[in-house]
Amino acid sequence: MPDAVAKAFNYGIFSSRTANIYTARQLLMLTEMASGDMNPALPEIWTDKGRAFDSLRPTIEPNGFRSIEEAQLSRLSMVRAFRRSITNADVFIFTLGLTEGWENAETGQAYAICPGTVAGEFDARVHRFRNYGFVEIRSDLESAFALMRAINPDLRILLTVSPVPLTATASGQHVLVATTRSKSVLRAVAGEIVEADPNTDYFPSYEIITGAPTRAMFFEPNMRSVAPQGVEFVMRHFFAGLDLTAGARAGLAVRIDYNEAETRIEKEAAAEDVVCEEIALEAHNRA
Repeated sequence: MPDAVAKAFNYGIFSSRTANIYTARQLLMLTEMASGDMNPALPEIWTDKGRAFDSLRPTIEPNGFRSIEEAQLSRLSMVRAFRRSITNADVFIFTLGLTEGWENAETGQAYAICPGTVAGEFDARVHRFRNYGFVEIRSDLESAFALMRAINPDLRILLTVSPVPLTATASGQHVLVATTRSKSVLRAVAGEIVEADPNTDYFPSYEIITGAPTRAMFFEPNMRSVAPQGVEFVMRHFFAGLDLTAGARAGLAVRIDYNEAETRIEKEAAAEDVVCEEIALEAHNRA
């Protein structure tokens, strides 16, 4: 399909078209479906204004699916693709993004976003806010990684932590406090998992972008988006840390045309609500 159409429908953006996987609980659910431990038909399909939305990835289709059946078929395709990704991968790279999430109090299903924002209908009796703790997150990650390695025993895992701060929180705290709590827990979980598993490693993109030595210079003026210079700096350090021959290292070098990058970033920022469900929370609040 044409590039513009592919991007509008989120092809070529996410591995296996999973959409953003914000929490360890979401990752565990997807891995359970890929491994056969969970029926892919169990997670909810929301209906809104005659359209169907996958509760695991409600923004994957800009205007929703035509029917519940179509949404289920798309999910099944995603699950098969995710299993192929695990089977064929040498390294699985996972960025820990959030500790906050929403789930169904009756079934335990985790959601990508609070029901009733992008789609669906919020029910305070059923939908509950969760701010997952260290023990839960570590347990979910270790369970997910064990399932992946049952599919691919040679799989190596690389963890990172997202440097992007929260733009909204349901914790009742100030968003700055909520961000610090979230990132601290995620970084601690990553550290302990890496220390316990020789086939899991950590790359400090979080520290490179947010650490005091960089004086926040790698953030855009909104102090949330990472600037192209920051991405280039992180990736240069990433590739420098790999055991590559000179030829391979040259082939993997990151080169960015800053004028082109700035134009692209501006365009992507205008459409950020399509890619990042968290932004939809603020749009919902404004509405």
